[in-house]
Amino acid sequence: MTNDHHLGDHRTSGHRVIDLRAGVSVLVRTDAALCGHENVPVAQTLIERLETAIRQWVDADVAPVIAREHSSADKSTDRCEVTIALTGTPEQVGQFGPETDESFTIEIDEQVRISAVSFGGAGHAISALTQLAATDTPGSLEPAVIHDQPTHSWRSLSVDLARNFVPVDLLREVIDIAAEMRLNVLHLHLTDDQGWRLDIPGLPDLVARSSQSSTLPGGDGYLSIEDFTQLQLFAARRGMVLVPEIDMPGHTHAALYALPELRGPNDDPHPYTGINVGFSKLHRDNPATRPFIARVVREMAAMTTGQWLHVGGDECHQMTDDEYRELVQPAVAEVLAAGKTPVLWQEAAKVSLDPSAWVTVWDLRAGLPAGVREHAERGGKVIAAPAPMAYLDSKYSPRDTVGQDWAGCATLRSAYDWRICELLRDDQGPVPVHGVEAAIWTETIQGRADFMHMLLPRLAAISEIAWMGDQTRDVDEFVARAEARYGSGVKR
Repeated sequence: MTNDHHLGDHRTSGHRVIDLRAGVSVLVRTDAALCGHENVPVAQTLIERLETAIRQWVDADVAPVIAREHSSADKSTDRCEVTIALTGTPEQVGQFGPETDESFTIEIDEQVRISAVSFGGAGHAISALTQLAATDTPGSLEPAVIHDQPTHSWRSLSVDLARNFVPVDLLREVIDIAAEMRLNVLHLHLTDDQGWRLDIPGLPDLVARSSQSSTLPGGDGYLSIEDFTQLQLFAARRGMVLVPEIDMPGHTHAALYALPELRGPNDDPHPYTGINVGFSKLHRDNPATRPFIARVVREMAAMTTGQWLHVGGDECHQMTDDEYRELVQPAVAEVLAAGKTPVLWQEAAKVSLDPSAWVTVWDLRAGLPAGVREHAERGGKVIAAPAPMAYLDSKYSPRDTVGQDWAGCATLRSAYDWRICELLRDDQGPVPVHGVEAAIWTETIQGRADFMHMLLPRLAAISEIAWMGDQTRDVDEFVARAEARYGSGVKR
């Protein structure tokens, strides 16, 4: 699936249109930096994606031929040569995800030339070229020179596995969709009051006891260590980073149920299957609490190939500010000690976080959350995920039976028609934003059909905002594109 992002393309003249119809021979050449890079699985997937794209373009049985090194190409007039060149340093070439140079250039004249600094940029170029082929005359590519790069370094989808488990096969499908939309992070919300969904070495009771509960019947399950490892590899091959979240010090009932030594005297010793929030917490004065935090963060860090670890921090309604600070700070310290970068929800901004931390702003009902501006001024990164627009589990309309409406209903139009600088601001003006995140929470969602109904096409709206930022956008034009892509029956 593709997303019709705006492309900074410049149409040229004086060159023939490349004919990609049946009978054309297509040669795909890659430079030495791509085929010789140590990250072979990622490089191979880039080539496979390009092959797949070409087959879609020609709509016929054309077998692309791949040369794995520089070679003299056949310059005959019936051959279209597609070349990928990586121009970055050896360190840059293998990069993808946030804080990576994801820029790319596509030149189309008699041939097609893709150049990018990194694997991430090359992957986005392939998505853009596929989009371009879909909008040009079928079976052809119009001459063009395209230079493009994202506005925001962090472009993510957060998926809640805790309320109801999302199977690995569906997660893989979601990764493919997100990668084609040029997102670069899949944030997995793995723990909450209702369930614990990731096996942690040395703490088997977390999944043995707390992976069986959910808000809906049949929503049980968890990711094994092998599942998590393979999912990270699958995402990496598509230029995406997996960011796991263990939510703490609130949203912890599943942990308290699984490990009785963490409980306080008033904690319910039974599984929780409701959808209320804010009632559970880790206990500052319990001697088992800090070793638990340290163990979970260290094990999660050891299993995670990406740079970022999310340690939650939201909706701790039963804690004083001192309790909150004294549990959040050790969690962040463990992340840093493991050589990773912490990510937290907006509530953690009121704690003096390390400047390397990323903070996600989701609730703006009371204005810009406390501490967010100060965190940004210390060099901290801010991610915009305003619930009324970016929470994809919101109902399309009040009549819907799936989804929630606490943040209001979110139409396709409202998911697209907003400006980051108008929302994340205070009386001093806008706060610098480095990322945009969509989220899908699963309290009312189970099964592929409901999940995809809520995800699409609104994810296309958020992903385009994440790429373009606050550039001028035409809502009617976007809705028309969405209808063309997803069908005229999409909820607008």
